[in-house]
Amino acid sequence: NHLEAANILTATIKHLGRVPTPDEAPFDFGWLRQVHRDMFGEVWGWAGRLRRHDVNIGVPWPQVETRLYD
Repeated sequence: NHLEAANILTATIKHLGRVPTPDEAPFDFGWLRQVHRDMFGEVWGWAGRLRRHDVNIGVPWPQVETRLYD
């Protein structure tokens, strides 16, 4: 929990510590995956990657990218 919290803080400062330009933070799918990797990559090897199986929360795995746009 402490390592996750530290990574989340670092990612928040990196990506949103000031008002980012559209080039720095396009808020598209690739950028979101990078933010996720920055937030959890030190803890979870799968951070920033799309899942290929269902989990007990969220949407079915084939819908993840599509639903993010919704």
